[in-house]
Amino acid sequence: EIILEYMEVFDNNFSVMSVGYHNFHYIEPFKSKRIPKIYTLHFILSGHGVLEFYGKKYRLSEHQMFLIPIDADVCYYPDPKDPWSYVWIDFVGDIAPFFADRMGFSDDTPFFTCSSPFSVCSLFKNFFDSFCFSNTFNNDICSTTTPFKEIKFG
Repeated sequence: EIILEYMEVFDNNFSVMSVGYHNFHYIEPFKSKRIPKIYTLHFILSGHGVLEFYGKKYRLSEHQMFLIPIDADVCYYPDPKDPWSYVWIDFVGDIAPFFADRMGFSDDTPFFTCSSPFSVCSLFKNFFDSFCFSNTFNNDICSTTTPFKEIKFG
């Protein structure tokens, strides 16, 4: 499990709060309903899981993305037989709903399958590298990101 947090607000319009990676082969899943106060975009690297979103249940797998919007009625968890691993980005701001809409997510369409998963993997990898190695982090925090080089993004 890798989580990088950055709590300084870049701009009232849009702020990245944290980025991370979970591999549920190695960590205990958290399975309960949540009402998030931030947006979280997930990209599934491998395995399977379940997204329960406003009373509907979706089985998700490798190369799919899902977005958890603010105040959503949601629960998501890995499949016990083939648990997923995924990367995520937490963000907030006045224009966050605009980004969610532009990506094609809605209450009726909370996920989609990436037509270019390797491009998405590359974008996430570049984002993690930029997020970690920007001047906003001190070197002690960045040294914890070494395992990012071991994440199989594609």
